[in-house]
Amino acid sequence: MQETVAHYRLRERLGSGAMGEVWLAEDTRLHRLVALKMLLRKEADDAAALARVEREARIASSLSHPNVAVVYDAGETEYDGRPAGYVAMEYVKGRTLAELLKDDAWTQPRSCPSHGRSRKPWTTPTSAAWCTATSSPVTSC
Repeated sequence: MQETVAHYRLRERLGSGAMGEVWLAEDTRLHRLVALKMLLRKEADDAAALARVEREARIASSLSHPNVAVVYDAGETEYDGRPAGYVAMEYVKGRTLAELLKDDAWTQPRSCPSHGRSRKPWTTPTSAAWCTATSSPVTSC
């Protein structure tokens, strides 16, 4: 039997950290795959942690950039008998950042033909996304 959180059917755990887990899940209402980020609160009254997840979802959902995942939904539910805040976002299939950083092609600096500056290949999309998120000009190639 597959577990369900809110209206998301969990398929595969993609990763975890100190505060929660990220799952590949199926949105049972819209029939699409999502990345479901869940904050697993150890105490039911951890309002600050839930507020942080909601603020992150609100900020990310206001952005429109190819290097920022689209946020579809956010809320609070119960998972494994504990309260859990969640954010459902665009699932982007591919390698994780940790996997990319192990690849020499992604970690060796390259010279930008326009500016001549040396950059690591992953910094340009990251800088562009940061510029969008902060509405500040970031010098990137």
